[in-house]
Amino acid sequence: MKLKAGYRYQLQDENAWTLPFAISRHIDPAARQPPHNRLERVGRGQGPAQRWRIVLESDWALDGASGGMRDTDAALAGAGVHDGLYQQLRWGVIHIDARDACDDFCRDLWLAAGMWRIRAWYGRRALKRFGAAAADPDAQKPVRTIANVEVETLP
Repeated sequence: MKLKAGYRYQLQDENAWTLPFAISRHIDPAARQPPHNRLERVGRGQGPAQRWRIVLESDWALDGASGGMRDTDAALAGAGVHDGLYQQLRWGVIHIDARDACDDFCRDLWLAAGMWRIRAWYGRRALKRFGAAAADPDAQKPVRTIANVEVETLP
C-alpha cells in the first residue's frame, strides 16, 4: 500500500477553468502531465494566442487553503485550482515564470467567490512570500510504503 500525506479533500466531480493568457503562454504542450490534473487546449488559437484550461478530475486530492487561511468556501474555490497549477509547475508543464500569474489567478478566483478584498490581498501576499517552495520541482510529497499484511481466519 502506498500513501501520500498532506491531503484533506478529494474532488467528487470534474471541474475546469479557462486560464488567462499570462499563464497560457508559458505552457509546454509536449510535457507529461500529472494524474487527475490536466491542461487542455481551448479553441483554435496557435502559439501565444492559444488558450488553455485546467481540468481537475474526480478523485483529485488537495490540501485546502494555505498560509493560515481558513478553509471557507471562498478560500477553497481558489485553493484547489492553485494546487493544480502548482502541481503543473512542479511537473514542468507550466514554466516557473508563470508562478506570479498563477497566484494572481487564485486571487481573482477568491474575489469572484465573494472573499473580502483584504483577505484576498493577504492570501496573495502569503503566496508570493511562501509559495516558491511549493512550486519547486523537488517539492514532491514523499510516498510512504506500508507492507501488505495478510490475516488468517480461524475455521
